[in-house]
Amino acid sequence: MKTTITSVLAALAGVAALSLPATGAAQATPEGPPPPPPPGAPPPPGAPPESPAAAPLIDEQPPALKLRARRTQALAPVLRAYGMCDERCEFEASARVRGVPGVRGLRIVTPAKASDGGTRMRFEVRVSPRAEKLMWPVIRDGGEVTVLVRVFAYDLADNQTERSVSIRIEPPKHGGPPLRRS
Repeated sequence: MKTTITSVLAALAGVAALSLPATGAAQATPEGPPPPPPPGAPPPPGAPPESPAAAPLIDEQPPALKLRARRTQALAPVLRAYGMCDERCEFEASARVRGVPGVRGLRIVTPAKASDGGTRMRFEVRVSPRAEKLMWPVIRDGGEVTVLVRVFAYDLADNQTERSVSIRIEPPKHGGPPLRRS
């Protein structure tokens, strides 16, 4: 036990000199440059102010989204719209039907990956067989059927832009009900 206490005392004597301030807490005497101030603390007096270029840039600008589609499209299993962002973004889309009782929304296939800025992405509005069956009599009798496609674009900072385009549905060119591809 005596060797342990003496070895501890010898180790303490060999450590850098300690000074005791008025508070009684032990502090090591500085041997090198002072440590940097904690983040968010004001700079010490006499230090040059931080430049604005040193601060990280925060993206607060939402992506510019262009959404295009042919304004009139024939009733078919797939209706198409195209979108493009000015920066890297991801899409979320929905399609609503007006003028047809019993049909509210249609499934829309969005791109699976994020689009690079300036890349044209295709959105496919899938018209189900049931929706075609309900739309066809309305179109044949001269009623107006429109599909509203809404697209949301999100950039990497989660800024959001929304655009919509309305597509008027007309009868197929061959005059009969739409042909299903199998």
